[in-house]
Amino acid sequence: MAEQQKVELSVTPEFKCYAPGGLEKCWATATLRAPFFEPTTRAEIDLVAVIDRSGSMSGSKIKLVKETLEFVIDQLKENDRFSLVSYSSDVRVDIPLTKMTKKNKESTKTTVNLLQATGSTALCGGLIKGMQQILHREATKAQVASVLLFTDGQANSGPSTKEGILAAMQTPQVDPEGASHGPAMRIQLQQVNAPQRSRFNPFNLFSSRPSPPMQQQAGPPPPPPVQQQAVPPPPPPAKRDVPSVPFEGTIYTFGFGADHTASLLEAIATAGDGSYYFIENAEKIPESFADCLGGLLSVVGQNIELTLEGCNGAILSGVHAKKPPKMSQDKAKCSVELGDLQSEEERDVVMELTLPASGEPVKDCKVVLAKLNYFNVITSMMEEATAELLVHREQAGVQQANASVLIQKTRISAVQALKEAKDLGEKGDLARAREILKKAIADIEKGGLTEENLIKFLLKDLKDILESYASDHVFRAIGSKKAANVFQSNVAQRSQTSADNAYVTKSKSAMKTASVAAVYKK
Repeated sequence: MAEQQKVELSVTPEFKCYAPGGLEKCWATATLRAPFFEPTTRAEIDLVAVIDRSGSMSGSKIKLVKETLEFVIDQLKENDRFSLVSYSSDVRVDIPLTKMTKKNKESTKTTVNLLQATGSTALCGGLIKGMQQILHREATKAQVASVLLFTDGQANSGPSTKEGILAAMQTPQVDPEGASHGPAMRIQLQQVNAPQRSRFNPFNLFSSRPSPPMQQQAGPPPPPPVQQQAVPPPPPPAKRDVPSVPFEGTIYTFGFGADHTASLLEAIATAGDGSYYFIENAEKIPESFADCLGGLLSVVGQNIELTLEGCNGAILSGVHAKKPPKMSQDKAKCSVELGDLQSEEERDVVMELTLPASGEPVKDCKVVLAKLNYFNVITSMMEEATAELLVHREQAGVQQANASVLIQKTRISAVQALKEAKDLGEKGDLARAREILKKAIADIEKGGLTEENLIKFLLKDLKDILESYASDHVFRAIGSKKAANVFQSNVAQRSQTSADNAYVTKSKSAMKTASVAAVYKK
């Protein structure tokens, strides 16, 4: 039973035999497999929902977001904590991190339903305030912590560029320049946590709410105003040298409709070690949140690091993973950070090896030693695993390539094509982008793997994206979003869509089904 609670590690070469006489190129995979994990015994979670309540969110969008948040709240246990941050022209902490007891759930739902759509989009201020809810935790810290950022538009209040927002994420302990904070629309919550005082006076100069009228005393009329010369405003405060602070959590972004900036939300999610969800229509809001929640509630491994070491002269010519590997100068060793792993998920690190001449034939020659280290959320212990990549250095006839390695090589090739086409599309060169996508589709179709489940979904996604690159208008409205979503999903090997896909797990599928039943029965 204990072994079933651990992440498995295996290594697989493309071929079993490689000639001993000279340098040989060898493709291989290091594969991590998470066990199936019942969320009934899961770790506690700290969850912060950062919700766009700007004017464009009015109508069915804000209604479905409220109903979806109610569903999210219902899935949390008494020791889980939930926080609500909302933003428009200003930013509010409507609910600080609060344990979801039965009484607090009802109070939290009441607060959620008071959200009203109006104003601009202070996305950066909302994001940073959401990160602060995790950052400012005191004694109690859940093992799993995440910020869910939702928007339907472009950041247009406070920092609004990708560079500015990513820079603000490096110092989340301070509010971004130009941030405006409104009074929290908070109702009474059961005090199961230490009370948290708001850092902002609801009637201060930064609030969008007017100050209460002063009581006037009876007396003589005031003197006429004295005409004064205009006084220039004081210079802006000098920028402070603020050190960067590590963020102990993940960030997931949800972009609704055609108006949000996909590249920004993708960059935020990548920096936050999370995922970007593209929500094409309002009906998909519940399923998208549920897909994310189903994964967060089934995390089995965190802070995963894989170390690869070439043996017997083998060189790591290339290593393909979600994050760039940390490679030694001689390319004999590297480490790869893989973030977290959710129930039933797999991660494949694809290796390109250069094998030296071995002279004499050798059976079971060790060419890579793989070591895995991670925090096991199920057992609350650090765990490790090792695996050796063995090949025969001998002459061989025609060999059958390992299908799983070929599938992962195809995925890596498709990801590279998606990245190149996505970048060209952003630069306006849709013609070249379409050619790259067409070539990737043709290469996959003649690769002999079209019956494999992952390849089927890859082909479908590539063809859908190709259609959305038909014109600049369609690309800006849909294509850029689909490309960012599919690219990130296949890089991370993680489901991040409301639709069926190659990476969806039982936990995510069950949560999506439950969300649809709960939201649309109302």
